[in-house]
Amino acid sequence: MEYEFLRPGDGQALDENFQPVTVSAWTGTLRSGLRLIATEAVLLEAGMAYLSLGESDLDIWKGKVYLSFRF
Repeated sequence: MEYEFLRPGDGQALDENFQPVTVSAWTGTLRSGLRLIATEAVLLEAGMAYLSLGESDLDIWKGKVYLSFRF
């Protein structure tokens, strides 16, 4: 979690209709993932993150899959 002490314009931003709205000073990120070593030569990583915790009407998700073969 992050809290913005000093915010430009006292936290005012424009929405999709260019109307001023006050955004939250609190934001956050929630992450989860796993790492699996299947064999001595194979590594698999997977992860998921929700990046817009504390923001109303905004959903930003991030996912990743990483597969590595040693040769």
